[in-house]
Amino acid sequence: EQPPTVPLYVSLCDEVCAACQRQPEAVRAGLKALHCLGVWGIVVPVWWGQVEAEPGRYDWQPYESVFQVARELGLRVQVAFCFHGDERHRLPGWVLQAGQQCPDVFFTDRAGHRNKECLSIGVDHGELLQTWLASYASYEPCYCVLSGNSCCSARLD
Repeated sequence: EQPPTVPLYVSLCDEVCAACQRQPEAVRAGLKALHCLGVWGIVVPVWWGQVEAEPGRYDWQPYESVFQVARELGLRVQVAFCFHGDERHRLPGWVLQAGQQCPDVFFTDRAGHRNKECLSIGVDHGELLQTWLASYASYEPCYCVLSGNSCCSARLD
């Protein structure tokens, strides 16, 4: 299929994976409608704390059904790797434990306020954790194998 001049991607919400497991036909119909409207692909947020609960062990199960539906419909997938946390998505527990031992792994603003859901860019200088980039490099190939040929790009959020 010839790519459009400007490929259009639609960002899906966090709940799409759970919805795809509960109501797969509804999600399929929605994604098919997007494809019929000329959408080239979808953006799926992938949360580090959900995928790598233990160092080096990856669980893609929550994302498998969405990847499969996208592949079947011919939609491209762009993954937004989320190496931070928020009120609903936490960093992996092993990262939070390392942060208890060395709080400097967390981002700290000029006023001294620490954000325990965001790693410092300087965390790669410590020995407690891999850098977020090294972690990305270690699980990106796992993702591409799982998602088949629908993996066309990834980004870090």
